Amino acid sequence: MNASNFGLNKIITVAPHDWCCSSSQLRHISKPVSGENLDLCAIVNELRSVLQTIKYGAGLSAVQIGIPFRIAVVNITKQSDKGIILIDPVLVAATGRLTARSEGCLSLPNYKGKVRRRENIVVKTFNLDGQEITIKTNGYEAAVIQHELDHMGGLFYWDRMENGQRPEPIVVKKSHEGQI
Repeated sequence: MNASNFGLNKIITVAPHDWCCSSSQLRHISKPVSGENLDLCAIVNELRSVLQTIKYGAGLSAVQIGIPFRIAVVNITKQSDKGIILIDPVLVAATGRLTARSEGCLSLPNYKGKVRRRENIVVKTFNLDGQEITIKTNGYEAAVIQHELDHMGGLFYWDRMENGQRPEPIVVKKSHEGQI
């Protein structure tokens, strides 16, 4: 199975009014890669390619482009040759304080919401050579990885928002140049 089988370059989105999206394929738990006949390089390259075209994106899970497997890429620097590849990742530890950050999602464009996530994480995952590796990271990168892990588990960031809060539309402020 390779990336061209999936009609990619199209991020699956949910309607703003359908917060539960119970029927969405994004709510399905992603399948493990282990034992599957997948062209991982093609899938990872497609994820990187799609993510690179989105100015504000920092991570993308395979399920978001119609591939129901536990694969994601995270690239907070937006440098095409950098970033983290996650293949069958497992969160081993999440420590430190819970930090509230404003999160958005490529599957719900133009919305954001406050989510509290652990500051430090350790993830065991596989690289493209099939070797198990351990990733230790913190801060924003840790939050992005946790967000992508949630996608693999059928969750959205608003499932983690407190007190029944819901995502809010992103308001773009217009410039009033020349006005006094």
